[in-house]
Amino acid sequence: MEDVKYDRQLIDRKSEFVRKTRFSYEYRGQNFYQWEFVVLIGFIFWSTVGIVSYIIYRIAQPVA
Repeated sequence: MEDVKYDRQLIDRKSEFVRKTRFSYEYRGQNFYQWEFVVLIGFIFWSTVGIVSYIIYRIAQPVA
């Protein structure tokens, strides 16, 4: 019974941590907003994918 109570407290604490750090997380007292990193990394990733796929498309074109 004590273990169940402890697990429930741990789960509550973990969900509180997740709720607190859903849109931003703290690192050494400074707030970094997660969505900025997500947007930046996504933009770089999809730009790279687009450029590489365009180069492959141009190379794969038969020479007229």
